[in-house]
Amino acid sequence: MSTGSSTSRSCRPRVDEVLADRAVGLAMTVADALGYVGVLAVEMFVVDGDDGPELLVNEIAPRPHNSGHWTLDGSRTDQFTQQVRAGCGLALGDTSMTAGGVAMVNLLGDLWEGGEPDWSTVLAEPRAQLHLYGKRTARPGRKMGHLTVVDDDAGAAEVIALRLRETVRRACRAGVNQARLTPTSRPIPQVTAQATITMRA
Repeated sequence: MSTGSSTSRSCRPRVDEVLADRAVGLAMTVADALGYVGVLAVEMFVVDGDDGPELLVNEIAPRPHNSGHWTLDGSRTDQFTQQVRAGCGLALGDTSMTAGGVAMVNLLGDLWEGGEPDWSTVLAEPRAQLHLYGKRTARPGRKMGHLTVVDDDAGAAEVIALRLRETVRRACRAGVNQARLTPTSRPIPQVTAQATITMRA
């Protein structure tokens, strides 16, 4: 049985407040039914129902999850620290945001098609943080990292994050196309390779 909880409400999908509150309530119900202690990600779909939008639980992840990685840069207590605090029976940390808006975009293996991407544009943006997971092989669709943008305005953070990822993608595609046209270039490597809830006991 949980005696305390902390919900991350800052990176919600674009749904109205009533539906967002229902999603948090549903995630809390799942956590309570499991008697769960720790960080629990509950992925839901919004579908059309007879009486309006309905929520369907698609997946639960009883651990820190990719959907909460934004907390590393955008929350006073990140999901990894929160997991340790919950598991040790400590008071949960403050989950308030460090700014008015946070946007996170995944970096998939497709970006590595022509080798290591050029991260200079991302690293030059002071509001952005680059997180690479150190995976040895990339393949299309594989999560290789993410970038987070923190800004006072949530809309601006999202625009910047998407622009940065697209800039890296375009540079990678241009590099791949250039490498294919340059006979002396090195061979192109073959590419082989949501509500977050924290419950405390």
